[in-house]
Parts: sequence; C-alpha cells; structure tokens
Amino acid sequence: MPIRITILSGDRQGQQLEFDQAAIEIGDQPADDISFDVTANPGIRDRRVTLKLLKGGWSVVSGGVMPIFVNHDLVEDSADLKSGDFLRMSHEGPDLSCEFISKLSPIATVKPGSRDTAQPSAKPANAAAAPASATAMNAASASNETSTAASTGQPLPASSEPTSSEPASATASGPAVSPRFSTNQILAAAGTLGFLIVVMLGIQWAASRTSNTGASRPSMVPFGVLVVKEGDQLFWRPTLAVADSRDRFSLGDEAPPTMTIDEVTGTIRWQTTESDGPGEYRCEVTARRGDSPEQQDSQWLEIKVDEVNRPPEPESVPVQTVNLLERQDLSIKLNATDADLPAQSLAFRLGAGAPEGVQLDPDTGVLNWKIDDRSANREFTIPYQVDDGSGERGAEGLVRVRVVKPDPWQVAEKKLRECIYLVVTETKPGKLLVPLGTACAIEDNRLLTTASVAHGINDARGRGWKVLAADTRNLDLIEPQGVEIVEVQSHAAYVKAEAIKDPQRRGLQQAFFDLALLTTKQSLPNLCTLAELEKTVKKDQMVACFGFAIEGESLSQFDSLEPQFTKIKLLDVVPPPNESGIQGRPPFLLQLLGDLPFQPFGSLLVNEQGELLGIYAFEGEIPEDIESEPVHYAVESVHAQAYLNQRGLDLWIKTEPIQPRDENP
Repeated sequence: MPIRITILSGDRQGQQLEFDQAAIEIGDQPADDISFDVTANPGIRDRRVTLKLLKGGWSVVSGGVMPIFVNHDLVEDSADLKSGDFLRMSHEGPDLSCEFISKLSPIATVKPGSRDTAQPSAKPANAAAAPASATAMNAASASNETSTAASTGQPLPASSEPTSSEPASATASGPAVSPRFSTNQILAAAGTLGFLIVVMLGIQWAASRTSNTGASRPSMVPFGVLVVKEGDQLFWRPTLAVADSRDRFSLGDEAPPTMTIDEVTGTIRWQTTESDGPGEYRCEVTARRGDSPEQQDSQWLEIKVDEVNRPPEPESVPVQTVNLLERQDLSIKLNATDADLPAQSLAFRLGAGAPEGVQLDPDTGVLNWKIDDRSANREFTIPYQVDDGSGERGAEGLVRVRVVKPDPWQVAEKKLRECIYLVVTETKPGKLLVPLGTACAIEDNRLLTTASVAHGINDARGRGWKVLAADTRNLDLIEPQGVEIVEVQSHAAYVKAEAIKDPQRRGLQQAFFDLALLTTKQSLPNLCTLAELEKTVKKDQMVACFGFAIEGESLSQFDSLEPQFTKIKLLDVVPPPNESGIQGRPPFLLQLLGDLPFQPFGSLLVNEQGELLGIYAFEGEIPEDIESEPVHYAVESVHAQAYLNQRGLDLWIKTEPIQPRDENP
C-alpha cells in the first residue's frame, strides 16, 4: 500500500514524498528515508520514527528517547496509522501528514529502496533505468493532472526522448498522451516527422488539460467533527478533491481568536485552554482558487472540546509549632486552588493516620486540634485530601505540627532576665555609683518595685543625682547604660491577717507592705506579665525568687552582679480581711518557705510561666515545727493591676524629691 507523506512545518515545509516500501525511517540521520537537519529543525533531535507496513496496515513505531505524537496522542511504543493522520515529531515540529494512495504518481525522483535527500531532483528520473518508488512533489501539486517539479514549481514536460545508453522501449515518465494517438501507427505511416507532430500535439493537449483543471472550482472533502481535549493543541488540515497551486485557505469570523490557518497548506492550529472546554465550536473554512470569488468552496468545521478534570492543588502550610505553655489549641485554615472551569466546590477530609482528636471542617477547611501534655515534645503529620466532586481521587496535602513544652522554669528565668532592672544613681559621671534596688518592667515605660527603693530614688534626685534603670543583662557598673527615671508613685497597704488555723503554720499576724511605680523617659524593650493571682497561685506550688547575691553587706562599683534564680515553695496564701482592699479586690499575702538569695534590694517572685506574682518584703517568724528554713512574706500584684486598669488611682501618691536642708545657712 503506497503512502504519501506531506511535510507541514520546518525548513522542508510543503514537500511531498511518496513511498512504496515496507519500512520508512524518519529522523535526523542522513541515511534516513526522510532526514531533517537538527539545526533548522531542533525538535527532531533524539526523535526516531519508523513507519511499517504490516498485514493489518501501516503502523508507527517510536525508536527514539523522546516522545512523538500521532494527531494529539502520545506514542509510547507503537500505534496504528490511519490515512489522514498527522505525525508530530515533537511539540516544536516538524509535522507530517500521512495519506494512503492506490498507486504512485507517474513522476518519480527517489529510486526504490534509496534514502530521501534534502532537495529532490528537479528532473524526472528515467523510468526504465529505475522504476519509481517514491515521488517528491510541491505541496500544492496534489493532482497527477497538475504535476510540477518539487524544487522549482514549474510544469514538467509531457515526455522525454531516450538517450543512446537507454533501451529504445523506455516509456516517458510524464502524463500519458490521449489513447487516440498510436505512436507505432504514426511512425509506420509518417516516419519520424509524424512522431514529432504527435509529440507536439501531446504537449498541447497536456497543457490544455492543465489550464482547464486550474480554472475549475476547488472542492473540499466534507469534514467530520473534530474532538480535542482542553489544554491540547488542535492540528488539522482540510483535504481538496482537486488541488491547485493557486489555492488559498481562510477562516471565517466565527473562528476562535487564537485559531490560525496556513493559507497555502490549509493547516489549522488552535491551542486550547481551560476556558475552552467543555464546549462546541463551529467556524467556516474557505478554499479559493486564484482571485475569482466564484472559484471557491466553503465547509463548516465543527470542533468539540472535551472537559479535562484537573485535581485541586492544596496550598502549602508552614510547620505549626505549638508551645503547650502558651496554648493547647491548634486552629488553622487549609486552602486549595482549582483551575477547572466552571468552578467546582472543594471538600476537605482527613487522611488515614491523622492524630486522635483532630477535626477538619469539610466545607471551610478549618482544622482544629486540642493538644494535651501527652503529645509534648513530639512531631506529628496530619494528612488530608481535597476533593472537587468529580469522583476522581483527591489531591493530598500535609500539615506538620511540632508540639513543644519547655521547662517552665527556663521560661520564667528567661522572662525575668529580660525584664529585671537594677536601679542605680551616680553622683557624677564616672564617679560614685550607688545601687538602690531592683525593679521589674511591667509596662512600656513603667517599673514595679518597693516604696523603700522609691524613697532612695527621691533622695538621690533631691541631691541632683541622675537615677537610671540599668539592664542587668549587660550591666557595666563603671559606665552604666540605662533609662532615666523621671517620676515616682508610691502606695502602702496595711494588712491584718487572721491567725492561721494550722498550728504548724502560724506565725504571721499582721504585715505592712509598700509598692512603687517608676516612670521612665524612654520605652523599655522587654516586659513581664502581671499574674491574675486568684487564677494562678495555689498553695504548695513552686514559685521562684530572682535576685542578686553579693558578698558582705555593701556593693561597690568594682563588684560583679550575676542574677540568681532560686526555686522556693509557696507555703500558704493568706487572704486579707474584708475590710481592707481596693474596690473589692483586697490584696493577698504570700507566705514563702525557703532560702532567698541574700541581697539588700528585695526580690521578684514569679511562677512557672514567668508571670510576676509579687515582690519580696521582709523575713517573718518561723512557724512551729519548721526546722531552719526561714519563712518570707510577699505582697502580690493586685494593687499594681488595679493601678494599670485605672482603678484605685487615689491610693497611689506621686512623690516628689525632697530637697536637702542647708545645714550651713
């Protein structure tokens, strides 16, 4: 079964080749039956195709390392070939069309079993020396009646005389003359002169047939419905029953905007997109011969674009870190995108192996998980799927969760180191440095300390000395760097407590506490949260004292201060009598059991979360049956909370520096 191959793209576009052999090699090698230059046709690189004629018909066999396509379908190994199919060597071309023919054209330029050459011969091969097996023709010359040379496009002669080296019986390879002319009869009757007259008449007859054919109206073979999947490229060419080199093709206005047609070959290309399917399209294709509007034929091309469902794409989720000291609930919203049109509703569901207790809302994609301490210091993977309702397997996503629970005392120590300040005063720059006490930053520009420290500040300011709150993490006693204190407010609370019923824990009858708030000129970089005492403080729990240990009873500018962190036990929480308090919020008294670091400045008391509970006040009596461990007392932070919440402001008094008296008037 002979086959005609038309090259539709590349540097050899428009050439037609005919073969009558069992195998046809196509590739980038010079020895191939159809060989393409890689430089001019980069898409041919590493592609190799063999067309094989088997009992059932022609087949396409892929022999290269890169994929090829028949029409729009990928050929992984081999595929059947039908007449009119398009062979795509790559997405970049070259492209070829394959048409089964009943017999070869009478003009041959490639000998049987030979390999194709890049430029077919402009002269016809002698039929007696080499019977035709393949023909190279101009792309527009599809009819034997209008045969032209492949390389020049000029009409071929009707016959050629045999040479002396060829048998005299060799027949011409051009179109046959009319059967009413008998060459032998004319030669017998008129001799050589008659033969020449017949040849002249044959040439005129062939020319008249070519002229008459060219003037005929083009006729397109009716189209079927073309089917393409959205996102693929439509690649198709109409067929003319009788073709002519003057034929030109065009599309009607109904064609999609991105559809193109080659006016010479009629090849139609259309790169479909997601928005094109599912849908049906109809456009008019016209073939016109020459410039005459009457010499044309039009057919309606119908194209069906099938929907291709694409799975949704889950958006990536960063690793979620849950600190159990800060929160126990994980709540995040999962998102996904879907390129399909029309838009589809997405549904979320958990995958297999999700941790126990994880919940995922299928409609909103909100994932919730209440995490307990059993999951502390572990990492989890939560698989999930997103479905688009198509019935196909949904897209898969993952949420990675890291659950941590640091040592609570490390948290407390870190927070205290960030918010503790040493209140110092200097008589003159670079001279005497006097430490007055410690204070804790509880607001952007406020520090909490004791009234005794406030008294020392006012005394120093009255002497004209500069008072600073110096960061203890980077403390230089010789040249201290800190934030200047510009305002002092003090508050005193007298607490008369009921006698403790437990005989082993009696000893505190009454206490007098004082607090102070210091206002700074600039904002403080780190803060310590004030605890809600009723919610956070319980008897027998561990709390921590943070202070400075020094040798001796005084501190000089040559001493080195290192913060010290000491855990102690909360012996009891003593509620005050109802008659004392701040607008229904009376202060509590914390009774502590343990050794505090010795220092003259007082101490801050915190819980495991690093929240400030109060400030150490003084050492009290030792309860009965308690050996050697001293008992301490501290005021809690309720009064400071009340001030910061704009309640009980009348209890806080702004104290001014006291000017020293002139002892020598």
